[in-house]
Amino acid sequence: ETPDGGSAASQTEDHTAGELPLRKQCDEAVVLAVAAKAAAASAQIDARCVRSQLAIARATLAECEASIRVLGAEAAEARACTAGVEAECACLKREKETLLRQA
Repeated sequence: ETPDGGSAASQTEDHTAGELPLRKQCDEAVVLAVAAKAAAASAQIDARCVRSQLAIARATLAECEASIRVLGAEAAEARACTAGVEAECACLKREKETLLRQA
């Protein structure tokens, strides 16, 4: 018997009954902590994947920009060539007209 008049057995049962909800809460907290840790690890993997994809996209963009510069240079060269051909054509037309007048 305890000093307050209760039995030792009933006090042990009360103490054990009080521990069950607390133990359940602790178990749930551990499960949630493990899930949070797994989610954090997954987020880190996702972040690394995104960074990798971003690096690939940047490299691809750099390649595209380089190709655009090359194409721009080739286009400028083609315009210069076209202008040269047009000037030569104009010159030949003038020569033709001169020859026709002389004939």
